[in-house]
Parts: sequence; structure tokens; C-alpha cells
Amino acid sequence: MMTSMPGSRCPADRRRPGLLWTLAALAGGVALIVAGRADAQPAVEGDGPVVATATQPAVMALVDGSGSMWGGLGSEGNSKLTATRLALEGVLPRLAGSHRLGLATFGPGCRAASVAVAPDESVPERVTTPLVRFNPRGKGPLSAGLRAAADAFGQDESGTIVLFHDGLDNCGEDQCATAAELHAARPGLKVSTISLGMEPSQVAAIACVAKTTGGRAYAADDPEGVMRALSEIANLIERPEPAAPAEAAAVAVPKPADKGPSRLLASARLVDGGEPVSMPLNWRVTSPDGQKVWHEAVAPSLTVPMAAGPKRVTVTSGRISVTRDVEIAKEGDTVLEVGLEAGIVRFDTGAKRLASDAEEPLIRLEELTGGGQQTGAATQGAADAVSTPLWIARGKAIEAMLPPGDYRAIAEYGLAHATALVRVSAGKALNLSLPLEAGRLELSTAAAGPASVIFRIEVDDPDRPGGRRELTRTVHAAPAFVLSTGSYYVTASVDGEELRRLVTVRSGEVTRETFKPDTARLELSATVNGAPPGRAPLMLNIRRVSDASDERQRVGVERPVSLGSPIDLAPGRYLVTLRSGLNGASVVREVRLGANQQQRLELDLKTAEISLDTTGTDGTPQSAVCELKTSDGAIIWRTVEISPRRIVSPGQYTLRCQAAKGLREIAVMTAAGQVTRVAPFAQ
Repeated sequence: MMTSMPGSRCPADRRRPGLLWTLAALAGGVALIVAGRADAQPAVEGDGPVVATATQPAVMALVDGSGSMWGGLGSEGNSKLTATRLALEGVLPRLAGSHRLGLATFGPGCRAASVAVAPDESVPERVTTPLVRFNPRGKGPLSAGLRAAADAFGQDESGTIVLFHDGLDNCGEDQCATAAELHAARPGLKVSTISLGMEPSQVAAIACVAKTTGGRAYAADDPEGVMRALSEIANLIERPEPAAPAEAAAVAVPKPADKGPSRLLASARLVDGGEPVSMPLNWRVTSPDGQKVWHEAVAPSLTVPMAAGPKRVTVTSGRISVTRDVEIAKEGDTVLEVGLEAGIVRFDTGAKRLASDAEEPLIRLEELTGGGQQTGAATQGAADAVSTPLWIARGKAIEAMLPPGDYRAIAEYGLAHATALVRVSAGKALNLSLPLEAGRLELSTAAAGPASVIFRIEVDDPDRPGGRRELTRTVHAAPAFVLSTGSYYVTASVDGEELRRLVTVRSGEVTRETFKPDTARLELSATVNGAPPGRAPLMLNIRRVSDASDERQRVGVERPVSLGSPIDLAPGRYLVTLRSGLNGASVVREVRLGANQQQRLELDLKTAEISLDTTGTDGTPQSAVCELKTSDGAIIWRTVEISPRRIVSPGQYTLRCQAAKGLREIAVMTAAGQVTRVAPFAQ
């Protein structure tokens, strides 16, 4: 399926490429370029290769060389690259002898863009043969490809670049800005785009290239759509349009023909009799009852072969949908102009690209219903109006077609935002500024060891208690924020210690702030019953405590650390716990650390072992439930095993075992480094 602007239907070339492709080093992207002068004369064909003259129009193809071009297009299994090559093989022979033909590629990688075949001859095979060995891979620098293709033209040449691609520039460049630069340097050079299997939003995003340079934008969802799109471009090359104002050049409809095959020439206006719409629209041509679909496209206008008879044309854009019935003439062109009764708003945030290419402003539109008094182009009293979410898009500058009405536009870039009220009138185009003066703030800490961190950002607000309002907080160790330009109060809480700083964020810049808390160093060593711990399963935990009262108040989060390495901590009081296993014997020591101080702490863990035997007097193991309690009644061990073992701290315990033969309760005394054997049912 092809969605397009003007053109004619050309049967798809059903020839199939060979099953084996030679994957050679040639890789990148490919574009079709048409250049020429008003006095161009066709070349004379002979028995040998057709040699073009310098005054003939030049046609050059530019093909996307990103790896996604190997993806399928349509239901027949052809890749996007194959569909591109077949379209060129089917259409370029029409231009042979009267046009110079060439090929440009971009990719693989963000630095590869070049002219593969210079436009000095009129031989279609010179363009299509390299595509058999073409090996797309990696990223596609679309903007660099446009510049390389444009360099194939003379400074004063007019021409058209036809770009075959399946995505936007993914090398960090703005293809819209590149198109504007090319148009300023070579105003006679047009760029038409054929978008392969792309989402409507992406097709709309690339339409700026065609609109800026006076070319055409097409979208194709199958090989036949690619063929039709290229055929329409060839129609425009063979029968150029009359000169039009710059704003309407991208969507001017070819001059209607009274003779020849029947075609539909459809264009859209904001209002009846207005200027042509340059935005991509959704076109659908069906039978009058809507049961049979004759054509679908995403383009500002249509030029498409159409069988004679009654047709129904529906054009939509967002909430705008207009249907017209038209009778297609048996011969020549049938012209249809559709008034949309809509307005256009162009939102411009002016935001500068920051550290990440993926970051772009979010523009949201809400429809206001009721409660507002309208004055001029804005709505007063909007705070009392009801807002309904209507439309959302990403980009620094966005264009939207809307029904007449009152709206609230909101631009958000991270935590930066701007709001404006707008009234849309039918037939009017409005440029609305949503200034987002924003910068990026990156925070981090220079704590040497693992730390519990909380970042908090505040701004001045006289209406809030304390005169400040909190914008956000996070426990991320190295967060990044996009903020409106200005000053902010940043607080970093590192293991309970608060570090405060006043930070200034500047437009388009990245500000990095590192918080370095005062640190103290603690070195730990451990023994078990006075001897090296060996392979004993030891757990070491450190928890900070408060000095607020005599009673220890825990602050921060307890965290396990490893023995054998120095530990960097914020100054303060800490409880250091060395434990055997998860619930075994433990030793707790308190330590106070001063700023820039280094201390060494030696911990000796005293352990004892209890060995339990539930065998009865007759030598038969008893099924019992046993509990071990400390002197204060706390249960530290519960087991149903017959011969279990347990590591405990030295001291006095009570063992309570319940079995079928009765209840046994025994006092148990343990000593450091000793094993105490207990058999409650052997007596």
C-alpha cells in the first residue's frame, strides 16, 4: 500500500531477485536525484551506452543503508531494499535517454555517506546493479546522505532527490534543519521522500524535508506502493508543475490534463478556496458505499490513476474528518478540492538539545470547554474551564491541525514546562511560542563506599511554609534532571548527613554537581574465640545511631559489609555487629567516628555449640518439637530434627522438647569454644 501525494499508478514489476545475494562491502543508504535546466534536450540513443549531456536533467537515487532495510515490506516476503530496487528497475527506464541517472548511499555507521554512481550517463542499470550487492547494516545517517546527494549537483542546478528510507536520522542530526540548510544553499533542489513501512507519526516527522525543499512526501507499506510512489515522481519529472509560492510548492497539484488516462487529483484546504495544506493527511478512496477500497495514502495531496465512475473520498487528520463524493471522468484528470474547516497551530519550544539525543520536549494539547471568557486569540478565565486531553507529541517544534475552538497547550521538558492558551480559527495558521529555556542537572556523590543517598530539589515559593517548594526527590545514586533555567536548592542526604548547595541551571547547558561528604575510615578485624575465623560464616553489619538522647535511635539503613577492607563512613556513632550465620552468636560494639579520622576495631566473636540428641532410653529416636530460649524467655531456635546442631553465644539457656512420651525442660549451660551435648529423652 502506498500513501502519497500526486502521481500515477504503475504496475508492480513482478520480477524476483536471485535467491543468492552477494553481500559485498558496499553498504549505506541510496537516493534518487533529478536535476536539470530549462534548456535541457534529450540525448540521442544509439547502439552503445546512452551518454547524457550536461544540460539534461539528472536523476539520482538515495537509499537508506541502515540494517532495518533488510526487514520485510508487505505480505510477500520482499525486503525493503528489494522493493526499492524493483521500483527503480521498473521506473528508471522511462527516464533513460532524457535524464542523467545516478546513485548515492548513506551508511553503515554515522560517518558513511557518498555518491556511488555519478549522474553523468543515462543508463538505468548503472543505478540498479550496485543495489544487488548492497548490504545495509548499522545506523543510517540520513542528514549526511542528503548532503552527499546534494553535492552531486552544480551550485546553480535545479533538481530533485528522491529518498528511500525506513526511519528518521538515528545519528543525532535534525533532518528538518538539514533540509533547510540545503534549500538555502541550493534553492532549485527538491527532495522527495518515500517512507517504507513507517508509522504515520514518523512519516509526519520526515515530511518537513519535502515541504522545506518543495518536494513530495510518500508512504509505502508494500512493494506495489513503492512502485506507485516512484511512478508518481516520474510523472512529475516528465510533466513539471507550474511555479508556486514557496509555502505551497510542496503540495501544488499538477496541472490538470483534459486528455489521457483518468486520474484523481485531490488536494486539501483549511477552508474552501484557501491555500493547499502542506501537512501529511490520511486519504482513503472507496466505492460510494464504502465497501471497496480503491486507494489509501498518507500525503498532503493525491494524484492517482482511478477508474471512471462514482467514488467516495475521505480525508482525516486527528479529529478532523471530511468525506466528499466525486464522479471520476472517463478521460483526463478529475480535480477535487476538500475544505477541512480547520486551523493549524505550529508549536515552537525553542528548546536546545541536551546531553541525550533521546530527550525531546513533550507537547500536550487540551481542549477547553466552558467557564472561559474569550478575548482576542486567548481565553481568559481558563482556570475555571474544563480541560479535556486531546493530542500529544514529542519534538522541539510540532505542527497540529485542529478544529476551531479554544485550547491549552502545555510543553514539558523534564521538570521544565510552559503553558499557553490559544484560539484556533478555521482557515488560519498560527505560530505559538512555548518557550522552554531548560538545562540539564546531573548529581552524584563522592562517597567512597556504598551509601544511602537521597537527593532533594527545592525552589523559592513565598506561598509555602518556609518559603520553598519541593520539586522532586530521588534515591538514585546519580540522577539527572531537565529543569527550567534558574537557581535551585539541592540537598543530598548521605547516610543521614545533609549537604546543601545552591545550584544554577543555564539554558542548553549541562551542570554537574558532586557532593562530597566528610568521611571517616574504619578498619575491622575479627576472630572467633580468639582464633582466626577460618571458613566460619560471619556476617558484619553497621548501623548509624543518633545522639538525640541517651537511648540509641537508629537512623539510616543497616547494611552488610565485608571484612578485610577499610570502610569509609560519614562521621557519627555506629553500632557494629558481627554475627555467626544469620541467627547465631553475635557481638555488638559501638564506635564513634570523627571527620577525616581513621580507627581500627577488633572484634572477637565468642561462640558455643549445642548438639541435640532426641533418642529415648530404649535407643529409639523420638519425634519431638524442641525450642531453645534465652534467660529472658526469647526463643532463638526451634527444630524438629532428631540430631541437630546450633551455634549460640556462651551462656545459660532453657531447652524445651515436646514429644509423645511427654514434655522435657532442661537447663543448658554453654561455654566459649565448647560443644554441649543434650539428650532430653535419655533420662
